[in-house]
Amino acid sequence: MTDGSVSISLTASQACWIVLGLFVPLHVLLLGWLACKNSPTSDEVAHLTAGVRIWNFGDTRGYSVNPPLVKAVATLPVVLNHPRSDWRRYSENPADRREWNVGQDFFYANGPVTLWYFTLARWACIPFSLIGLIYCFVWGSELSGPRGGVLAACLWCFDPNILANASLITPDIAATSFGLATVYHFQKWLHTRSWQDSFYTGVALGLAQLTKMTWVMLYIWLPLLWGIIRWVSKSRFQPVSVGLCQWGLIVFLSLEILNAGYGFQGTFEPLGKTEFVSRALTGDQGMPGNRFRGSFFGMIPMPVPVDWLIGMDLQKRDFEQGWRPLPSYLRGELRMQGWWYYYLYAAAVKTPLSLFGLIALSAISLVSTEKRNLNAEKLIALLFIPIALFLFVSFQTGFSRYYRYVLPCLPYTYLFSSQIFQSRLLTRIRWMPWATRFLVLLLCLESLAVSPHQLGFYNVLAGGPAQGHTHLLDSNTDWGQDLYSLKDWMISHPEARPMFLSYSGVADPRFFEIGAQPIPVFASREQVNIPKGWYAISVNHLHDYELDRPFLKPFQKIKPVGRAGFSILIYHLDEPMTQFRVAPGNTNIDENAS
Repeated sequence: MTDGSVSISLTASQACWIVLGLFVPLHVLLLGWLACKNSPTSDEVAHLTAGVRIWNFGDTRGYSVNPPLVKAVATLPVVLNHPRSDWRRYSENPADRREWNVGQDFFYANGPVTLWYFTLARWACIPFSLIGLIYCFVWGSELSGPRGGVLAACLWCFDPNILANASLITPDIAATSFGLATVYHFQKWLHTRSWQDSFYTGVALGLAQLTKMTWVMLYIWLPLLWGIIRWVSKSRFQPVSVGLCQWGLIVFLSLEILNAGYGFQGTFEPLGKTEFVSRALTGDQGMPGNRFRGSFFGMIPMPVPVDWLIGMDLQKRDFEQGWRPLPSYLRGELRMQGWWYYYLYAAAVKTPLSLFGLIALSAISLVSTEKRNLNAEKLIALLFIPIALFLFVSFQTGFSRYYRYVLPCLPYTYLFSSQIFQSRLLTRIRWMPWATRFLVLLLCLESLAVSPHQLGFYNVLAGGPAQGHTHLLDSNTDWGQDLYSLKDWMISHPEARPMFLSYSGVADPRFFEIGAQPIPVFASREQVNIPKGWYAISVNHLHDYELDRPFLKPFQKIKPVGRAGFSILIYHLDEPMTQFRVAPGNTNIDENAS
């Protein structure tokens, strides 16, 4: 990096102080505040009870499609408070997917104090985000100098998608952080060919396996990355035999950590002994069974925990068939299958425009710099895994619902953006340094402007957060997070009584002291009548996302009078709403309503 490329230069020591003295405490404060301002989301309820069961019984099958690391860490401060539990609806068969039922039972067993348990659990997960922030700084500094590291750390610290998910007890941020750590240490190993870096890679890879099932693909992608870089690199590599031995150490360490995370339960159980439900492992259209039973492969002992294998099988079934209780939604269309371009579209509407600007400037810097710090080898190491992940998730079209599935791709955009400091354009074009600073400041303002509602963030071209529900639903927009905001709205509008509520979430509004009633619906064979009054409607229900409230669709044509966060819209009916059915006995309701 050229010292005079911009008017402000940083030493490595100064950059460390900025990150550790400013960004880390600021990130902690932001996440701690967000943890108190959003009501429990749908998946968090399942994660909380699954984590409690790990500590109480050593049972890792609760919510088995997610490995146990985040759940166990999140619920440690909860179990120390000795919460009540109700396991009557718990099923020993993980394919039954009872985790949400058990989560609701936990809510009712503990009452309003459950809200405090969620806050404790969210605070316990903050260190997972700090790991990602530190790795962004370290890798960014190596790629682009101290300023590049500070920029990458700043983008992680303020990106609304990072803040939204890091303030929850879901595993997406932990998977993002440990996935980033794995790729960082792996590319270091490719450069140094040292046993020490292979050790660090193995540890990081094992921790990544304990956060998200998707990272099993790293066992395929990392060797492919190794082969590609070996092919394009002009430098001399160590003998293949040494590399294979070090790769063996990486795999061995990662599997040991994975098995330790599950308490070595069912490790080395023969493959043919386990009951599967996905077509890939049953060979019988998803019926319970095992395609390997009775074969040579069925006798092979698996070096992984049986509960991890079951969870991976369930995740594969969901991607194959779609998750039948809920459809996929995109721009007003509901269907039971997904779209291959869903995540491209989601990234286009949920990424801050300022980040797109930084990526564009960095791409220009990459091609305009004569002496490139980011050579072909480093560029491949930086971009191969996020591209592979994005393509892998995009073509799992059994369902398309969650932008958070590609969240691990985000830190690589921050690292790529740091390349702007390698551009000679920063010295040749006077406005370039100011444009860079403006874009960074704009991203921070874009994120903070919607606080504490980063979960519903959408960029300006998408119409902003207020129009988010017209693009995407579920965890992208409405995950049941805005009951605190609804309570605040009702306190500031005492005239809005009686309030009728249609809430898409698993938390009980009564625990928030929200004096709302279920929506009264008077139906006959010919019509459905909704009385006049005040209505608070979750946008999931507004679009009939759960396929059980078609009578709410006409509210889409009415202008809301207010909103709670960006997931609950407030309406006022001066007159009753009458909806005529399409035909006698048909539950579909005509969109024409009076």
